[in-house]
Amino acid sequence: MAATDVHVHFIPPSLAGNGSDWRPELVVHEHAVTEVVLHGRRIDSAVDEFSRLDAIVESAKARGIDRLVVSPWVSLIPSKGSPADLEQVCRIHNEAMASAIVGFEDSVSAMAMVPVTPGASAIKILDEALSMGLVGVEVMATYGETFLGDDSMSEFFDYVADRHTPVFVHPSTRGLNLSVFADRYMWNSVGNPVETATAATNLVLSGTLERNPELAVVLAHGGGALLSILDRVERSFDVRPEARAVLKRRPSESFSKLYVDTVTHSPVLLAALIARFSASNVLLGSDWPFDMGLDDPVTMLLNTGISAAEAEAILSGNAKRLWGLR
Repeated sequence: MAATDVHVHFIPPSLAGNGSDWRPELVVHEHAVTEVVLHGRRIDSAVDEFSRLDAIVESAKARGIDRLVVSPWVSLIPSKGSPADLEQVCRIHNEAMASAIVGFEDSVSAMAMVPVTPGASAIKILDEALSMGLVGVEVMATYGETFLGDDSMSEFFDYVADRHTPVFVHPSTRGLNLSVFADRYMWNSVGNPVETATAATNLVLSGTLERNPELAVVLAHGGGALLSILDRVERSFDVRPEARAVLKRRPSESFSKLYVDTVTHSPVLLAALIARFSASNVLLGSDWPFDMGLDDPVTMLLNTGISAAEAEAILSGNAKRLWGLR
């Protein structure tokens, strides 16, 4: 059965620098995975190959995955600087990503990065990226203290909805800048899921998804903590006027349009996610090459006990439909 992994991070080798600015240092080892250094810090959470695309593709095949939709490493997505600087970083990255997948078209597609604010800049950079053959865009759940769904991003989301361009939402990995997340790896185990759930809820309650019913938003890590708060948000709509201030319909109608990947670490939780969102809104993901990713996402999915038709949709059908893959 064909399988497409939509949560794979990749650093094009041509982006390599000395790690002192936004460009990471890539230390290539003959018999080990490429070591990544950024701002003088070795990224020890990257435990598999990050930059050699041929090795990544071969590893995926060994795990039963024949196609990848690769996305930027979220730490390279810029959130600070002048509009010109943000555009330049994104443009350089997207050109590198488009060049890196040449020759891998049958097995790899790639997403772009954009400066989400201001919107006009993001639209310009996204248009350039799509013209180069990139197939979607990855955005962070937060940009500084600004969450997705903020009014400053409405122009961008209106545009990607009109273009039917999938938006992959990934947490910023900065633990919401809360000190409690700094230790014990809680920025990842707790901060990331909370950040994603917060951004998704803001996209719904801000009216962004209601205003753009064609918007395809894919949430990393199974939507983070979203599954546990859906009914609580629905309750807030019933009892609090501020929760329904801009909505014409119930939040559940917009939540049902969201897509999530399978990075949940539990077949039981994944089965609950599929039951809530339906198999048509779940996509296979691994979070390669990070330590918190799934070693065998295909087997975990099949262990949920879903039907063959549901498995086919999640393994490849939904990804083909969203990203227009062959």
